[in-house]
Amino acid sequence: MQRLGNAILTLHFDHYITPRPHKTIILTCLPVDYVQAALHTYFPDRNDIEVVADQVLESQYPNIESWRDPRQERGTWLKQQALKLSAIDCFDSDVFLIHDPDTFCIRPYQYINNDRLNLFAMSNTSQYIGYYTVIENALAIDRQTTACFVSEIMPVFKTDWISCKQRIETTTQQSWLLGLIENVPLEAFGRYRQVKWFSEYELLGNWTMYSRTVDFTEQQRFRFNKSVDELGDVNNNYNCVCDQGHNGHIKGPASLFELDENFGITNLQPALEILHRKLS
Repeated sequence: MQRLGNAILTLHFDHYITPRPHKTIILTCLPVDYVQAALHTYFPDRNDIEVVADQVLESQYPNIESWRDPRQERGTWLKQQALKLSAIDCFDSDVFLIHDPDTFCIRPYQYINNDRLNLFAMSNTSQYIGYYTVIENALAIDRQTTACFVSEIMPVFKTDWISCKQRIETTTQQSWLLGLIENVPLEAFGRYRQVKWFSEYELLGNWTMYSRTVDFTEQQRFRFNKSVDELGDVNNNYNCVCDQGHNGHIKGPASLFELDENFGITNLQPALEILHRKLS
C-alpha cells in the first residue's frame, strides 16, 4: 500500500461497513513503524488495526515475484493483487473483506447477512478481456454475470477461497499463483506495449457466484481526481467515493492526500469537512 493518505481517509468512513470487521489488516511496502505511527496519529484509540509488511507474504509465497512486471511499466499493480490473494490464503478468518484504500462507503453497506454474501457490482459493465479470460483458463468456468465486480470492495468466504485455489491448481497443474498469472493473456495497450490485465475482484466475485447464491448491491461510485472541491458534488445518488488519482490512474501514487514529515495529510481536513457536511 503506497497510498497511506487515502487509507487514513478511508478509515474515517469504515463505520459504514457492517458487520464491523474484528480486525483490519493493512498490507504495505512502506516501513511498518512509519505506517503504525501515522495511523496512531489519527486513530490513537483503535487497537483493531494490524500492519503487515509485504515482505512477510513475499517470503511465504515466493511465486508472488512472478507477478512483478519485469519492464516496470506499471510498478506493482499486478503484484499488489497477488499480495491480497496471498493474504486471504495466509490469515485465519471465516470471511474476509478486501478493501482498496482509494474507495470508501458513504452509505451503509452490509457485506454479509445470515451467511449470505452481498457483493458490490456494477450492472452491464465489462472491463479488460484478460479479467475474464483467466477465469475461463484457470477456473474452467464462464463469466457468471454481465455485472462487473471491480468495486474495490469484496467479501469472500475462506472456504470459497480454498476451493478456488484448488480448482486453479487442478485446472492448470501449477501452484495457484503461477496458474493464475500464466493464464492471463497479453493485451495491446497503447501503440507499442502489451500488458497483462488481471482483477482479483472479478476472479473472486465470479467464483463466489459459481459456488453459492449471493446478493448484490449496485455500486454508485462518485469519482474525483483533480481537487477535493469536487466532493461538493456528492449527493444521495452515490454510495461510494473513489479517488481516481492523478489523471484517473486509480492505482497510481497519491497526489491529493500526501503525508508530510509530521504525518499531516494534504487536503485531508477539507475533504472530511466537505463529506461530513454533505452526509449529515
